[in-house]
Amino acid sequence: MRKYLPAFLMMLFASGINAQTYSVEVKVNNVKSDDGYISVDLYNSAETFPSDEEEDVFMGKKAKACQGSTTVRFDSVPPGKYAMAILHDENDNDKMDKNCLGIPKEGDCFSENAKANFGKPKFEEADFRVRGDVYTTVFMNY
Repeated sequence: MRKYLPAFLMMLFASGINAQTYSVEVKVNNVKSDDGYISVDLYNSAETFPSDEEEDVFMGKKAKACQGSTTVRFDSVPPGKYAMAILHDENDNDKMDKNCLGIPKEGDCFSENAKANFGKPKFEEADFRVRGDVYTTVFMNY
């Protein structure tokens, strides 16, 4: 039996049985209207958070905006450290609209309710760990 144990363990790890994933669910409160979508980008790197480049996003989801609150859920998220950037894309053009001074015209927020004071927050201000299913609440800023 002992001579077969290493081979059995190798098959077990190779089969992906240990590849545990979890759900991350975010409830976005303070949504001002039913217009457009709530877009949530999940990042797994401080180097790419937050980015306007689609290829920098680890996972992205959007849900129809519901005045008051909207919930977005990610499935199959591996354990690790993540941060979220959330946008109320009211006109559904897949970008943050800004005025001539660069001030956002649409609502946004970040995981851990990290503040965007004169720029975007750092990854460390918005990060959270996934070690099991995660349920969190954030508040949209307009």
